Amino acid sequence: MEKHDVTAAIILAAGDGTRMRSETPKVLHPFAGKTFLNRVMDAMNGVNPKKLAVVVHAQAERVAAAAVSYNENVHIVNQDETPGTGRAVQCAIKDLNEIAKNETGEALKGAVLIAASDMPLLDTQTLQSLVDFHNNNNNVATVLTAVLDDATGYGRIVREANGDVLRIVEHKDANAGELAIHEVNTSVYVFDATVLCDAIADLNSQNAQGEFYLTDALEHARKFGHVGAMSAPDPLTVEGVNNRVQLAALAKAHNKRVCEKWMLEGVTILDPDTTWIEDSVTLAQDVTVLPGCFLQARTTVASGAVVGPYTTLIDAQIDEDAVVERSRVQESHICRAANIGPWTYLRAGNVLGEESKAGAFVEMKKAHIG
Repeated sequence: MEKHDVTAAIILAAGDGTRMRSETPKVLHPFAGKTFLNRVMDAMNGVNPKKLAVVVHAQAERVAAAAVSYNENVHIVNQDETPGTGRAVQCAIKDLNEIAKNETGEALKGAVLIAASDMPLLDTQTLQSLVDFHNNNNNVATVLTAVLDDATGYGRIVREANGDVLRIVEHKDANAGELAIHEVNTSVYVFDATVLCDAIADLNSQNAQGEFYLTDALEHARKFGHVGAMSAPDPLTVEGVNNRVQLAALAKAHNKRVCEKWMLEGVTILDPDTTWIEDSVTLAQDVTVLPGCFLQARTTVASGAVVGPYTTLIDAQIDEDAVVERSRVQESHICRAANIGPWTYLRAGNVLGEESKAGAFVEMKKAHIG
């Protein structure tokens, strides 16, 4: 029988995301080749939950359709008009309990993993570490935290002397002493399912925002056992995005790491500050990437190839010793020692044979040369 450390994983994707100032839902904005929601769903799926649920409300049909396109087995939960993360989880647990009772005759049992959908760098390794920490310490609830130099806007973690979590105080509700705390809530949690059901039943909206806070459930959970906290090993993995300034800063920080990774594996990147490489790209040793390049989707570049300057590759296959200069190549295959550019536009379906040439100001589609 397949083992499940997590009985249910719940992704909170119901918010308006108004600070993005966009017609596109915040969770559907792209980040390094995938949307926020797609990336968080992939991370949650990596811990092998028995059930995966996404809670939607704002632009519900659009977000739900995207979620199903990423994973056809996802369960969509519709949050009603009552606001707050606590209400989102109440709606999810109601649906998931009904599913569990229909399948097993019993309500949910085991660990429930909950995460916000606006952390595009959240990864499976961090989530699995949190689940393991929760189980190994016999906690009834565990929150993933981060220690930040600037904690503005984040809920603060208030601990007891023994290290247990006493409560989480949202920024707008915190006093001066609590605002001085630098350990913050990341909006990632693990709860015992039975404890979670009891804890969310007691939630209310008596706070500055007038919302049902999921964070209040941690204080209620203390009645049933230990509430612990694990600090994320890499704060970047749990950094949320609320506006486009934060999106740009996080994307730049992530892209710097991607470039450094490839340089350490033997790729020459002349100017990492102007080179953008998506996570799904594959580069071989001794590839050279010149300034101003965008490498996207499932692009592969073989050893000895030179890309750039000012070149965009999308789903392109570049073979050994090829040169692609000041060009755009999409869904095309550039064979060994071919020379492309400058100012060449290769649309989908081209194959340029070994040592072939596509010169300046050429546009091709579904062409086979050489």
